Amino acid sequence: MLKYGSDKPDLRNPLVITDISALFAGSSFRAFAGKTVRAMRLAANLRPLALFLWDKLEEQAKTAGAAGLAWLHRVKRTGR
Repeated sequence: MLKYGSDKPDLRNPLVITDISALFAGSSFRAFAGKTVRAMRLAANLRPLALFLWDKLEEQAKTAGAAGLAWLHRVKRTGR
C-alpha cells in the first residue's frame, strides 16, 4: 500500500510512492517538520498529466484526512 497506494497496483504504472521524510527532518519548513512526507517522482513527459489530475488528487487526499498536497520541482545544478 505504501509503495503504490493500492493493494492491487497496476505495475505498468511508473508512479511509486517514496518516503522522503528524512530530507525534511531538520528543515525549518514547518509544514513538513516532524511529519511523514511521501512523494511520487514524475518524469517530464508525465507533468502535463499530473497538472491535469492535481485537483482530483488533492481532493482525494483531503477526503483521506490530509491538509492538502504540495509539489516540488528539482532543478539540476549547472556547476556554478
